[in-house]
Amino acid sequence: VWNLNIHVADQGGKLVIEDVVYEQSGEEADAAAFVNTYNPKEVSFTPQITKRIEGDETPDDRTFTFNIEADAENPEGAVLNNSKAVSVGAGLTNFDEITFTKTGTYRFVITETAGEDLGYTYDGTKWILSIQVEDTGGALAVESVEYTAENQTESADHATFENTYDSEPVSYAPEVRKTVNGDVPEGEDQTFTFTLAEAGKTEGAENEPADISGKAAFQMPENTTAEVTGSGETFFDEIVFDEAGDYSFEIREEIGNVPGY
Repeated sequence: VWNLNIHVADQGGKLVIEDVVYEQSGEEADAAAFVNTYNPKEVSFTPQITKRIEGDETPDDRTFTFNIEADAENPEGAVLNNSKAVSVGAGLTNFDEITFTKTGTYRFVITETAGEDLGYTYDGTKWILSIQVEDTGGALAVESVEYTAENQTESADHATFENTYDSEPVSYAPEVRKTVNGDVPEGEDQTFTFTLAEAGKTEGAENEPADISGKAAFQMPENTTAEVTGSGETFFDEIVFDEAGDYSFEIREEIGNVPGY
């Protein structure tokens, strides 16, 4: 509240204003000054990410990390509360809200942070999130949202990142131990031959992987025999496993015709 004090004097039959004082809280001024501040109600938006994982028997407990970064040319008025988001396995996840205090067009870059989990490939796509904020009668509103993959023109409902899971193969070389009992004449040790086969396959049958979980899950070595002379140890060539599972094999000794054995 301003107090306006005006002194009017009669000067020879003519009224004149001799003094004008504007006063507020003991302070004088040349005019009654009023200051208003216009602050439209802020608005928030929650960016979303879709994680897709391709691959058989994909683990569902792996975490994936994403980053969102404001464009350097954005106008002032956007507050990123957290630049990181984490998803567990595939599905939809959110960043924390972005708060807008001013109108304008804002752009953000969304990327996936490459991890080090074995078996995964990571998606290097950069997504551009464009948000148009407008003033609607004293309250800010998000008028449009577009997620667009870098170098693409079509927009999407979310930023989508696709990973491929393919577990690294593992190999195993079966071992055979041969023990010969008795007094074998010196220099006359015999060579013994062993064969490796998939359980259930007969000798001479085509060497194909078993049907584990509906697909070929391991690879037999090209050479499925092993030899040892006298007592000792030997190894077959490696079996390569491409999928998790339980596998059974048969190891047999070929019947020889050396007298005394």
